[in-house]
Amino acid sequence: YAGSRPLYDTSDLGEQQHDESREISRAHHVIDHGSREGINGFWSIVGGKLTTYRLMARDTVDAVAVSLGVDSPCRTADEPLPSPATGTPYWLGDRLAALEAEGGGNAELVCECELVTQRRLDHALDERGDSSLDDLRRTTRLGMGPCQGAFCMPRAAAILDARGEGAANASLRGFMAERFRGTRSIAWGDQLAELWLTAGIFRGTLAVGDLADTPPRVSGVGHAAR
Repeated sequence: YAGSRPLYDTSDLGEQQHDESREISRAHHVIDHGSREGINGFWSIVGGKLTTYRLMARDTVDAVAVSLGVDSPCRTADEPLPSPATGTPYWLGDRLAALEAEGGGNAELVCECELVTQRRLDHALDERGDSSLDDLRRTTRLGMGPCQGAFCMPRAAAILDARGEGAANASLRGFMAERFRGTRSIAWGDQLAELWLTAGIFRGTLAVGDLADTPPRVSGVGHAAR
């Protein structure tokens, strides 16, 4: 999948500019085109992320309400989202049962968190040609689940190696180093324990020794999880 992230250019606010888009703030901005360009009744909400959609909606409605003279208190924090019509929760087992029923490559799970099968990986590699594990992550969601690649990446790297698709070991190290870089500074409690488990798998079992920095040690947490 691919898409555009509507990041807001803050140069007019005097903020520092960045060379890479990943360094730009994901904060959202509510723009009143009436005060900026004289177009009354026209508002824009830009930036933000999917996970902050309710905050974005609240800020937008609050801004519009003020312009209309509405002073009713905001109820976003008190109003629950509407329940689904069926009331039946999504069950991952339905997808798993369907894959097992097909058999063959679709019954051979590589990534258990995201139900990525070997057949799906083979198809992605056939379509893309020489690909890294990070390329496959974007194409198939490989390694995007709760374990962040701890268990599926060695399997996927073995598939790359068997197919002769580039440097599998370097691809594995690069992928996991990026996973560590994004989590090691904020890991705590159970997440920190899982990070130590991942480090143990890759360093102790696979002898992969250059995974970014070691997870931080916290008394009673880091040591117990090693």
